Parts: sequence; C-alpha cells; structure tokens
Amino acid sequence: LKPDDKVISLPDFTINGSLYFMNRKGYTQFGSDFSKAEGFYSRIEDGAKFLVINDTTILHNPEIQPFINKKVGEYKNIRIYDLQEIQTQQ
Repeated sequence: LKPDDKVISLPDFTINGSLYFMNRKGYTQFGSDFSKAEGFYSRIEDGAKFLVINDTTILHNPEIQPFINKKVGEYKNIRIYDLQEIQTQQ
C-alpha cells in the first residue's frame, strides 16, 4: 500500500476511527452503505484500492464475497485485500 492509497476499512461504525489510527484516507460505514455490493462498487469508483478487514467474522457475509478474492496481507485478525482489478458496475 502506498501512503496515498484509499482504503475501505470494515467494520468501523465510528466517525472514521480506524482510518485515523492507520493514518489513511478512505471509507468506513460512516457515510457509506456496505450492506450491499453497490456500496463497495461506489467506493471503488471513488478511488478505494484496498479493503481492510479487522474482524474476520464478517468475511462470511455474502455482500463482501466479490471483494475478498485477492488477499495481499494478513496480521493477527487484520486482512487486506486488493480491489484494483475489480470491475465496477457502471
């Protein structure tokens, strides 16, 4: 990840707390709807390049399945997935 790469950080119901602690720009559930795939596609179109998951229990959710195919990193309960090759629905 480059310092300016935007990420989607899930789950995070705070006002971007996880982004603050990672010193990253990007998107959380605050102001975004990730309960449907369209929310992910929208944020990818807005420049999100990686998906950061800090609670592996959400990996079983059907709406997240299309976005967790290319894992690029893992540390304890944190997983990072590359979103750059995902074709958005335009």
